[in-house]
Amino acid sequence: RRRHTRYISVTGVQTCALPISPHLELRPGRDAAAAPDAGKMIHWSADKDGARKVYEVGGLTLTLSSVAPPKGEDAQSPEPTLTVADGQSPPFTAKGEGGFSTPAADFGVARLDPLGDGPQVVFQIFTGGAHCCIQTLVLTKRDGRWRVLDVKTGEGGAWETLPTDENGDGVVDLTFVDDRFAYSFDSFAGSWMPPAVYELVGGEVRDASTARRNRPLFERDAAEAEKVCRNHENGACAGFMADAARLGRLDWGWKIVQAGYRKDSDWPLGEKCWVRTPDGGDCPKDKTTPFADFPAALESRLVELGYIRASQARWATSAPVEPSFDCGRAKSAALKLVCATPALIAADHDMAMAYVEALAEAKDPAALKREQRAWAARLASAPRSEEHTSELQSH
Repeated sequence: RRRHTRYISVTGVQTCALPISPHLELRPGRDAAAAPDAGKMIHWSADKDGARKVYEVGGLTLTLSSVAPPKGEDAQSPEPTLTVADGQSPPFTAKGEGGFSTPAADFGVARLDPLGDGPQVVFQIFTGGAHCCIQTLVLTKRDGRWRVLDVKTGEGGAWETLPTDENGDGVVDLTFVDDRFAYSFDSFAGSWMPPAVYELVGGEVRDASTARRNRPLFERDAAEAEKVCRNHENGACAGFMADAARLGRLDWGWKIVQAGYRKDSDWPLGEKCWVRTPDGGDCPKDKTTPFADFPAALESRLVELGYIRASQARWATSAPVEPSFDCGRAKSAALKLVCATPALIAADHDMAMAYVEALAEAKDPAALKREQRAWAARLASAPRSEEHTSELQSH
């Protein structure tokens, strides 16, 4: 059993006070299939159901078809296509990504958006690959117009049942996994991907993973991940700590991670970049430091993904800090003093980071460099005294 599918399927039948039934029955028409069990997604495959199949679901006419990609495009696979018609607006068509020579898709109709004009249509397509990916589209109508929302494309399997209101707040929960944890600290099979919860309100998709009402979901996931983490599985420890961060229980989480993680794992931990790189570019080689251990690497990843704030970091910022220059070549008294004083090394490091960031954001980097060189020259020519040097050393 692969961990990454655990929170893809949503079970149970939704019961919430909405104007229409949250799960809509499929009414057989001339070309319609037999009605599935209540709340189940419907599977369409071109090889079994034909290249064009019409379904009548909850007052909507849904046409599943296979469309060849435009000539000249790299994609060679036919694209699964869904067209929805409600008898009030012109038919609306959404195309999924092609992944196979014989297209297939899963779909269903349910009331996902309490502010929408009637029900929404869920459209899921497997795009191909060893583990990835499932593309989830939602067709929704608001203010008389249909539109398609690309909710998420990522790891996992298609939903077996339509999503429900799991926390009882009156809004249906679109529950996925955070696949950004895949391969971070273990193989795909060993990676533990925490839940990711989205909601559809007013025609807009929003990430509700941090909402307090979703804490029970993270509590359940944390309980499962903790057991595996205690068995020295670093992938599970990473997912567990993400759950602990969602629950606001960092001290508790780190105690379990420190006791449970495998210290002799050969999975690469990566390096910490000590400067901000413009537009997500590569970090300069002289501005990186290998992570000391798994907790430091995990903490840095949690900060990067927004699970914790940088101010909450313990280990990720504790790697050895070096000055911005080579102390082996330092000749002036000022540079030698910096190399001999930890507080000045940290100050020089912070100054170097600020300078790199300023250059990245400056409208005229060359002018900024000239200004800084002039300032350094004035500083070098300023008189020094033993009293001044002692004051620097005391700080």
